[in-house]
Amino acid sequence: MCEVNVYFLKDNHEQQVMESAYVIKREDDNYYFLNIFGEQEFLKGKLKTIDLMSHKVILEQD
Repeated sequence: MCEVNVYFLKDNHEQQVMESAYVIKREDDNYYFLNIFGEQEFLKGKLKTIDLMSHKVILEQD
């Protein structure tokens, strides 16, 4: 399985908001994330980077 860690870019620093996400959905102005532990997050922002080699998704504020 391919999981990613989700980060929010704030003041040029990456802040991890979720570990091991395997579901990512765009819902209106939000992104929905679900991880292997059953945790869910709805985050508002703009998708900046998806790096599957580093297992990272980075969002930034609109």
